[in-house]
Order: sequence, then structure tokens, then C-alpha cells
Amino acid sequence: MEDIGDACIIVNKTAGEIGMTEDDRRKSNDLLAAYGNERDRLLQEMLSLLGNPDTSSLRDNWRSRCERGKSLLERLDREVPKTSNGEGLAGVGARDFASGEKKIWEENAKTDIAFVADVINKVYNADLALIKKCNDDLKSVRDDDKVLQALIEQNLGGLKNDLKDVLKTVLTKLGEKTFTSWLKEGSSKDYVKKWYQALVKMTDENYQAAKKKRVIRQTLLDNIELLRKAKEQLSEEWIEAMYRKGEDFSKALSAVGRGGSYKASDWAKFGESCSKSLAERRDRSKEQSKKIFGELLPTFIEENNRAFAALTDDPDKLKSWTSGIADDFKSIDEVLSKEDELVKALAEGPFKQAAKEAFEDLKLTVGSGLKLFVSRNKDDEDEMKK
Repeated sequence: MEDIGDACIIVNKTAGEIGMTEDDRRKSNDLLAAYGNERDRLLQEMLSLLGNPDTSSLRDNWRSRCERGKSLLERLDREVPKTSNGEGLAGVGARDFASGEKKIWEENAKTDIAFVADVINKVYNADLALIKKCNDDLKSVRDDDKVLQALIEQNLGGLKNDLKDVLKTVLTKLGEKTFTSWLKEGSSKDYVKKWYQALVKMTDENYQAAKKKRVIRQTLLDNIELLRKAKEQLSEEWIEAMYRKGEDFSKALSAVGRGGSYKASDWAKFGESCSKSLAERRDRSKEQSKKIFGELLPTFIEENNRAFAALTDDPDKLKSWTSGIADDFKSIDEVLSKEDELVKALAEGPFKQAAKEAFEDLKLTVGSGLKLFVSRNKDDEDEMKK
């Protein structure tokens, strides 16, 4: 307690100069020492408050300590023995000490340092809450997308396999020269009807999946927007700027009361300790901020661009699949063009009429399947772009 020691030296010097009694000199020093002990306890309590994880009552508790310190100073001033120089600390030569201590207690009671600690702590807690929310949302998005992705890929595979089967069946019937009989018997109609129904079911399921993916994607977009808006007050730069204010408050505290014989050395050390405590809070908050804007935000953006740019999580694979389906439809159309000649070559009669009607139904159903495929594919794309 350098300030107390300096004040005692001044009192001892004044005592010899003005003829104080030894008892009054000793009592003055004892009172100063008692005040110094109480002041040191209050400063330690404030430093402890500054490091407390819960800062909800920090400013009130900080202010109450300062008010207590000022009261102790006023009691000290009253209890110091009266001398020929006058009453109180001024009477024993410690006027600068009394004036400086009072100014510092009053300045510190404004709770500027505590305010900065509270704000940085709020940023830290906001970061933690935001990280938890975003991580929970990201897990939910990935889990839901995994289920939808499995259904979509199953349907994509089914659509392609079914179409391949149609092409194979038509080619087989043609190779076995049983095509016209297959048409006339009516089994071709049942065959393509089942294929078309399966096509409707799978394309509809994929469209519903696309709508659900779009809803899931909105969760990503909402979080991206939330993180971008939060950057102004949760960024490392903002935290550093707030810390600098606290550091300035801490450094300036001792200067408020310094003057004459009073150096405010203890308060300078207290200010340094406050800066150190604030720096620890700053570093913790910065670490969380770095996770948000250096890890979480890029992850959400990448997830959105990767998994929700198209119906499937692999746009290139989807493009290749779509192209393959289109080729298969084209191949079927080419085969049916050739088989149309077979039907036309049949002799007129009930057989040809039945085969012709079945063939027209086959072509119509396959054509409808192609239109449905193109339409649903566009619906899926439009849904994902919303």
C-alpha cells in the first residue's frame, strides 16, 4: 500500500514541524493503516467481481464498494486528531491524499470499468448461445437432409432402372418377333400403365422432398442472415474496441486523483489488474467470435451451396442422371418409331386394329411419362431456387 505509506511519511514530517504529540501522530498513522487495509480489501473484492462469470449485478456491486470506500475515507478524515494546522487529514498534512482518494472513489463509482466487463461478458454469453443454436440447427438440417437424400436417391435409381426395363422389354419383344402379339394381347398396356404409375409416385415423392429441402434450406439461410447481422456487435474487432475503452478507463483512474504529494500508486496497480481481467474476458469472447465467423458462418454457407444447390447433394451426379434419363427416353422413342412400321405392315383386320390401338396407347403413355419427367424435374429445380 504505497499510497498509505507515503501519507504516513507526510504525517510524520508534519507532526515534527507543527509539534503534534506522539500519541496523535501514532493514532493518525494507525487510522491511515486501518483505512488502507479496508481499502485493499475493497479493491480485491472489486477485482474478484470483475472476474466473476455472472456480471448481472456487477455494476451495482462495484458502485456499492466505491460508496463504502468513500465512507471509510470520510470517517478517516473525521477521526484524525485535530492539530494546529486544522481538522482532518488536511490538518496532518495529507490534504492531497484526501482530495485524490475522494476523486478516485467518485470516478470509480461511475462503474465504467464494470460496464465494459459486463458488455464483453454479454457478448461472450451471446456467442455461446448463438453457437449452440446454430450447431443444433445444423445437426437438425443434416439429419433431415440425410433422410430426404436417401429417398431421392432411391427414387432416382428406381426411375432409371424402370426406364431401362421399358427399353429392354420393347427391344426383347422386337428381337423375339412377338411385339405385335404382345400389343394385341393387351399385356403391353398393363405393363406401361404400371410403369407410369410408378413414375408418378416416384416423381411426386421427389417433388415433395424438394419442397421439404427448401424448408430445411430456409433454416440455413435464416442462420446465415442472423450471423451476418450479429457480426457488427459480436465480431473480434468490436470486442477489441470495447476492451480498449475499458483499458483507457482503467489507466485513467489513478490520474483523476493524482496531484501534489499524492501519486495514486495503488490505484495505478489496481487499474493494471483491471486491464488484465478485462483482457482475459476479451480473449475468451474473441475465441467464441472466431468460432462463429471463422467456422460456423462458412460452414452454413458451404452447406447451403453444396447440399441445397439442387435436388440432390451432388449436383453433378444429378445432371448426369438427368442426361441419362433423357437419353433413355430418346432411345425408346427411336425404337418405337421402328416398331410403328411393323404395326403398319400388318394386314387389315381385328389383329391389326387391336395392335394399333395398343401401340398408340404405349406411345401415348411413354410420351406422357417423358412430359411428366420434364415437368417434375423443372418443378424440383424451381422449388430449390425459391
